[in-house]
Amino acid sequence: VRPHLWQEVDIVLEAVKQDWKIMEKCPTRTAKVLWSDYDIAINAVRQDWHALSKVGKDLYSEQMIILEAVRQDWKAMDILPPSAAKAHWADREIVTTAVKQDWKALKNADKEFFEDKAIVLCAVQQSYKILFDLPDDQQKRYR
Repeated sequence: VRPHLWQEVDIVLEAVKQDWKIMEKCPTRTAKVLWSDYDIAINAVRQDWHALSKVGKDLYSEQMIILEAVRQDWKAMDILPPSAAKAHWADREIVTTAVKQDWKALKNADKEFFEDKAIVLCAVQQSYKILFDLPDDQQKRYR
C-alpha cells in the first residue's frame, strides 16, 4: 500500500470493511489516528473482538463498539481500563448480552442488575450458583 493512501480515511475504511487486519500494514503514526476513527474501529471490531485492543482509548466510551465486541465474547470487557469497564457494566444491553453467554458475567455487572429479575433469571437458568453471589437482601428476594 502506498504511504499516501493511508491518509485517505474513506479508502482505508473500505479496506477495513473487507479485512480489518489490513491495519497491521499501516505505518504506526498513521495507525494511531486511524484507530481513533469510529467507523474504522467499529468495522474492525465487528469482524473480530480482539481488534478492540487496537481501538483508540477515546473510543472506549462508545457503547456500540463495546457491544459489538461483547456480542462475540463478553470477556472482551477485560480489555477495557477499569473506569471504562465500570461504565459499560452499568449498561443494560451490554450486561444482558454478557449474561446470556455466561452467568458468571453477572458478577461483574453493576449491583443494580441484581435487582433486575430478567437478568437474574437469565443467569439462574444457566446455573443456580449465581444466587450465592447475590447481596443478602437480593438472596432473600429470589429464594
